[in-house]
Amino acid sequence: MRTLVPVLLASLLLACNTQPPKPAQPWPQFLDAFMEDYFRADPPFAVRQGRHEFDGQLPDWSRGAIEQRIAALKTSRLAAAGYDDAALTAQQRYEKQYLLSRIDSDLFWMDEVEQPFTNPAFYVNDEMDPSVYVARPYAPAGVRLKAFIAYARALPAAAAQIRANLRTPMPKTWVDLAQKSFDGYAAFFRKDVPKAFAGVKDRRLQRELKDAIGPAATAMDELAAWMKAEQARATDDFAL
Repeated sequence: MRTLVPVLLASLLLACNTQPPKPAQPWPQFLDAFMEDYFRADPPFAVRQGRHEFDGQLPDWSRGAIEQRIAALKTSRLAAAGYDDAALTAQQRYEKQYLLSRIDSDLFWMDEVEQPFTNPAFYVNDEMDPSVYVARPYAPAGVRLKAFIAYARALPAAAAQIRANLRTPMPKTWVDLAQKSFDGYAAFFRKDVPKAFAGVKDRRLQRELKDAIGPAATAMDELAAWMKAEQARATDDFAL
């Protein structure tokens, strides 16, 4: 893995040799468009920000989609850098710096560190967490149950993408964390979720929940079993 210093030097050289384009639209419109694109690419993040029209959705974690997202972030960064600070208000300058910082963080983890392909934590930390539907009373339980069902139905395909993405062997600590996380999700789906939504009296929704939980929990079982099998050849190469 590349060390951080050469990566930063390369980024600085790229910034010096790449001329930002002139803005194609006023800053507020650019910022709004960026946020909508960001939410569509990362629905769990959108849900955590209160955008519940994205309820139940998971990102496309295929390699091609991740590569497209990285390319889009780089394009957006270059476009944002093209806005002249002198032409922006103090609030807009703050927004610009915050946006650039967010993009830089995402690009570091996704592109430089290649976390989607090296570390299960990319998936199990926040992105797969369904507690927003189960424990956060942002809507009636029936509405949140519908969202959880959609989430559960999306999990088997997401699990297949996760397995296809991750390169092995992985560090022992990462493997251990992943196994415990996937096992925990499976147990949570089977034991805690039905209890959390027991008060929903809609029989159709309860039947759909039962049908969705089985494949979702099995997908987590299979990922956990894969991680357990990887423990024998796991490494100590956890440092950046």
